[in-house]
Amino acid sequence: STMERLPYLFIALSCLLWPDAPKAVSFAILAASLALATLAGGYIGPAWNHMLAKVIPLERRGFFFGLSTAIGGLLGIAGAAISRHFLGRYAFPTSFGILFLLCFITQVLSWTVLAQNREPARKPESEALPAREYWRQLPGVLRRDPNFCRYLVARALIVFGGMATALYIVYGRRSFGLSDSFAGNLTMAALITQTALTPLLGVLADRHGNKLLSELSTLFGAGALLLVIAASGTLWLYPVFVLMSAASSSMYVASQGIALEFGGKGNLPTYVALANTMIALPVLFAPIIGGWLADTIGFQSLFIVALVFSILGWIMMRWNVRDPRHLTHEAIEAVPATATE
Repeated sequence: STMERLPYLFIALSCLLWPDAPKAVSFAILAASLALATLAGGYIGPAWNHMLAKVIPLERRGFFFGLSTAIGGLLGIAGAAISRHFLGRYAFPTSFGILFLLCFITQVLSWTVLAQNREPARKPESEALPAREYWRQLPGVLRRDPNFCRYLVARALIVFGGMATALYIVYGRRSFGLSDSFAGNLTMAALITQTALTPLLGVLADRHGNKLLSELSTLFGAGALLLVIAASGTLWLYPVFVLMSAASSSMYVASQGIALEFGGKGNLPTYVALANTMIALPVLFAPIIGGWLADTIGFQSLFIVALVFSILGWIMMRWNVRDPRHLTHEAIEAVPATATE
């Protein structure tokens, strides 16, 4: 957790104390620091989710993720305003150094609050295994839980259904001459949607399950694709961005919550790590493939391809994945637990 936050201090100090550093050195410090922060975040991810599963009841997790996302949206708006102020008042790289320093300070505040959390005492739920044995058994976990595998396939299809999301602004510029100010308005509409909708989506997940919310998220994304295909002017992009934001927000809430419900208590860290790892590749390659398709077959064809992936993902999630919340305790615990020393 400390190494997830400390790299931002390294970047701030390099900007403030060595503003005339060679570009190659500055870039190396930036890249290494961000890589360290990202790796640290990924490393502690399973432990973080395991802690959430212990301290937040099942029936309140959706609201927790929804509310935290909404608050994050509000803080993001405030952060943008603060960034604009310092970028306009101070020259580069001092302005960036101040912003990274503020980032580190807020990260320290978050760590201070996190340190006040107390997990309930719980006996180990599985026998510790050597690291080599643990890695050897991971493919077996997937083989023994076909429902989890089907979920991962459905999520991968849905991710590829969002391959065009990052290109909506580019499409608007090329097709309708979208201005920078209008693009800012679209971003604001997406942030307002995220802030207003995610707590409600969290309540929906708490009451009816994260699988249903995953299906709803996919339909939101498909609706955005249908609208952008039919768009005849810039005003059409407002509902496109509202649905896009609703899709990404609801999928975030659903994916965070459902990952804590697969595999039973003893397997939770393993399942969270597997889910994050298996979905990382589609998340990495989907926008790259989307950009390539836009250049080779055009935006309209790209949107149609993405819509097909969204529909396939929704079908897979709707009829081939069983909601882990509704599985019997015996069915979940039938998958042997694994743990490392």
